[in-house]
Amino acid sequence: MKEFAKSKTLSIFAYQNKRKNTKTLSTMETQAIKTIQFGKFIATIHERSNAIDAKSYPYSVKFVQETPKARYMPYKVIYHYKFTTLERAEQQANAYINNAKSVAEYREIKRAAKAEANKGVNAADFYQIGDVIVNTWGYEQTNVNYYKVVKVTAKTISIVEIGLTTVKGSEYSHGMACNVTADLSNVLPNGDSFTLRVYEKGRLSNPESFYYMRKWSGEAQYNSWYY
Repeated sequence: MKEFAKSKTLSIFAYQNKRKNTKTLSTMETQAIKTIQFGKFIATIHERSNAIDAKSYPYSVKFVQETPKARYMPYKVIYHYKFTTLERAEQQANAYINNAKSVAEYREIKRAAKAEANKGVNAADFYQIGDVIVNTWGYEQTNVNYYKVVKVTAKTISIVEIGLTTVKGSEYSHGMACNVTADLSNVLPNGDSFTLRVYEKGRLSNPESFYYMRKWSGEAQYNSWYY
């Protein structure tokens, strides 16, 4: 039994040592021979002359995205693959860069189309003073806020926060949710106020990335809490 345990320990040591040696070699294995860049995307082809499996996979491609604002690393690795031939490595590098270009072109087309569509937007076509805006937000719970439109310009609306009222009988059995509607007569003295940009189809800008501001339809909204 002791011999078996000793043999097993030696096997584990040999495996760990092999992995250690592999990792050491892998840090010395590559030499960059070609770099292709588009914007913040970089594909680098390496020759793996000193790698353990260099005969089978003499080339690799490392594709990274620059992240200059990141706290620890100036880039993040998208992928790092090995290839049997330089031709295959170049094909993969070019394919990834071309895909990055296609995505960038598509986003630019969408951005330009959206900008063009928003040029002719008139806020008054969608909103008037007295309209109610509802905002729902939250992660583990759904918070609800209501606002009243107090000013309309060519491209924006100004809103002030108003109170809300629980719909009678809408309380859930677990005691942590109900439906609420707007209380138009109750402007909250310490409530939030915002000026929102109006976009095509009446869409609104959001003061926070997790907000969802839109015109209230009059339907009661689900509101929940977990404390």
